[in-house]
Amino acid sequence: MPSILDRLAKYKGPIRRAVLSEIAPGVIKGYLLEFLAREHMTVSKLTTYVESNKSLWSMVTPEYQTKIQNLAKGISINWLTPHWLIDSVRNDFPSLASLFMSDPDAARWLQDQVRIIREALTKR
Repeated sequence: MPSILDRLAKYKGPIRRAVLSEIAPGVIKGYLLEFLAREHMTVSKLTTYVESNKSLWSMVTPEYQTKIQNLAKGISINWLTPHWLIDSVRNDFPSLASLFMSDPDAARWLQDQVRIIREALTKR
């Protein structure tokens, strides 16, 4: 069965942008939570990423990078902020959200990660 994104591919212009603008945050949140679960992300593991300045975007498979880029193509991603990301993980990964809110280094790293992802989504 084709995904909603596959079905939306036949639409162009304002209809496509309007629908994608509404669903993009939820879809990307789903990708984010799936990624964190698949990576078995813990505070300890995330702390090593922060300390080594590891890029989250580089850890996303090329297939998912393309899906996310296609989803964000032509729509505003102003909602993609560190605050949105923290809110997105707060229920499923409360310790990670707490780390971002309490550790200045983690908060700066998250800001950098959001910038990197926003750049990747807007360059296409």
